[in-house]
Amino acid sequence: MNVVYPQKKSSYLGTFLHEPSVWYVHSLFKNGVNLSNGTDLLFIGTDKNGELPFAVHLSQFQLQNLIPKLRLNQAFTFQQNEWFSEDQTIRISLDFAIDFCSTGTVQPFFSSKRFTELMGKATLLTAFNGFECPLPDTKELTGYNQTFIHAFKQLQTNEEKEIESGLRYFIGRGKGETPSGDDLLVGLLSVDTAYPILSTKVRRMLMKLIMNENLTTDISNAYLKVALSHQFSTSINGLLKELTKNKTTTSEMGHFLTALSKTGHTSGLDTLTGMILGLFIKEKQVSEEEK
Repeated sequence: MNVVYPQKKSSYLGTFLHEPSVWYVHSLFKNGVNLSNGTDLLFIGTDKNGELPFAVHLSQFQLQNLIPKLRLNQAFTFQQNEWFSEDQTIRISLDFAIDFCSTGTVQPFFSSKRFTELMGKATLLTAFNGFECPLPDTKELTGYNQTFIHAFKQLQTNEEKEIESGLRYFIGRGKGETPSGDDLLVGLLSVDTAYPILSTKVRRMLMKLIMNENLTTDISNAYLKVALSHQFSTSINGLLKELTKNKTTTSEMGHFLTALSKTGHTSGLDTLTGMILGLFIKEKQVSEEEK
């Protein structure tokens, strides 16, 4: 029997990881595997893209030995703190996995100087996001089409019909397992967790849409679902915490920006796009409060 002992796991898993439960191999990638119980998704793989909110992380060596033994729809039972395959040839045990926290937190203050620093570094990232644009560098969103801009403005209202229309524009928009519009919404929600910037109706409407309609991929649905519960990758949470540091503190902003920008084909850049849009809203709110 092959026994794998992952190194760490998200503490958020406790909300949906119950014993006994049956899981199936949903999708396989170079850096991991997604298991599904029909409702929730669980990622088992490396932390190449940061520590993820619904993930169990193991080493590259462990992954290289595990992946060839897996197949799509293969069944696993989770019991006594481990998954084991139907034929008992594979076990993935959490006995030695250390918890990490993926919960985003409300930040104590917003540093305009740090935001200016972030924007300066972000403009050096010349790759285009999934909307075929560079990262936004002004509140006017120069280079973005008017439909995109209008949908973003709709998310800033308090009107349910407007909010729904804006969300429908972004949900599922784009290619891949995590379409660009969904990644953008995850980034926007991360800023809303750190600095509440949106009407609470946005989260309620988004939950209603993803739970009642089939608007995007299973994987994107999982990311949106955990984002609505204030759960994000450590790269996202780390970048937001950088905005609260004083000037004399060593900055890791460049590290987190680079880590996010290299996630997926455009996934990280799309997430950064949503984060920057959210920070534009926060900066505007701060400016109005200071008047």
